[in-house]
Amino acid sequence: MPYEFNYIWALLYDISMKTYIYFLTLLLFSSSIIAQNSSLVGEKAPEIEVREWLNFSNSINEKPTDSVLKGLRGNVVVLDFWFTKCAPCVASIPKLNGLSRQYPEVVFLSISFDDKSTINSFLEKLQLFYPVGSDPTMKTIDSYGVTLFPETFVIDQKGFIKWQGSPFHLEEELFNELLGVEAHSKSLTISDNENPNKNPAYTLMVQKHTLEMGRSSYSHSNPYDLNILNYSLAEILSSQFNINKSRIISTDSTMMQTTYDVRLEADKSQVEEYETDELIKYLLPKELGFNFIAVEVDTLVNVISISDSTLLKLHKSNVKNGVMHSNRKKVEMEGYRLTTLKDFIENEFNQLIELDKNIINKTKYDFTLPIKNFKEFEEALLRDYGIKLSNEKKKITFYKVLKEE
Repeated sequence: MPYEFNYIWALLYDISMKTYIYFLTLLLFSSSIIAQNSSLVGEKAPEIEVREWLNFSNSINEKPTDSVLKGLRGNVVVLDFWFTKCAPCVASIPKLNGLSRQYPEVVFLSISFDDKSTINSFLEKLQLFYPVGSDPTMKTIDSYGVTLFPETFVIDQKGFIKWQGSPFHLEEELFNELLGVEAHSKSLTISDNENPNKNPAYTLMVQKHTLEMGRSSYSHSNPYDLNILNYSLAEILSSQFNINKSRIISTDSTMMQTTYDVRLEADKSQVEEYETDELIKYLLPKELGFNFIAVEVDTLVNVISISDSTLLKLHKSNVKNGVMHSNRKKVEMEGYRLTTLKDFIENEFNQLIELDKNIINKTKYDFTLPIKNFKEFEEALLRDYGIKLSNEKKKITFYKVLKEE
């Protein structure tokens, strides 16, 4: 069934403690939620001061000086705040690269709190077409009020902030308006390391993940593009093929655990809305060298049933768009149906789960559950929500993943 947007990201960085925290947000059947700070739109842009500018050799525009904004007065400036272990930040780089090629008269700059060596190490693996400022003291980051990443600002020729938000939401119309020009023709120049497969209807890039981002990963899809960063094949099967990890059969653990970056961009004039969902299902097996077949097996499963409907009703949700936050100790779900709870349990705990045939799966609920181990999770479901898991023998469809030579 078609859906509008599906965002999965791991991004939160605790600035005051300088420690990385795993933060997972899953947004199903909804428009995107973007971390926004207090808007500075309409205000004079704070000065841009960093410890050191890097990446001039690869950048399109080499204008930054010690006093950046004063030196750039008269230019439109795009200022992007990011860091190297932020998955959505990294996933947005291809879009910013593309816009910087398309609008060479616009000055693109980025700022990270990472130190020089960390940034340079990252730049050896992924090319950026604009300078990167190292701001480890966070002087400029704080002056722009940035607390969640990525965050992008567009500054006009007079030094005022005209736009603020996620880099994924930057549109050509904004640049055309600020520059006073008709729409630019899109640049088709793509760097060698992006390695796309070209087709009149779409552009596809598939490569093994090499940025060493640990658990930080990101995925989004909308009607005409798909972006995946640092997903294993097992995670790709779950997110794109609706095959949960617990239902995958494979004897090649290396193949299943290898992580990939995938980007698909479809031509709106040639591809129908939401056809990218089907297109990626057709293209990925060929690109990654695998196939799968369905196999039915009689086996024990955990069946979700409602033992206390009064208790469950206390947790009915008013949240329209489902949102999930997770760390290593607990998960918080808002606006989730029981089918999505089922999928979460299967992927998180590698359990086989089915819904009782009497469950009417229309109501949305809010859940807060421990995830350190399955036993605690199961006990909390029964105690706090009146949801029971019972072992039953059922015929279940598994998917055998085969590597194609």
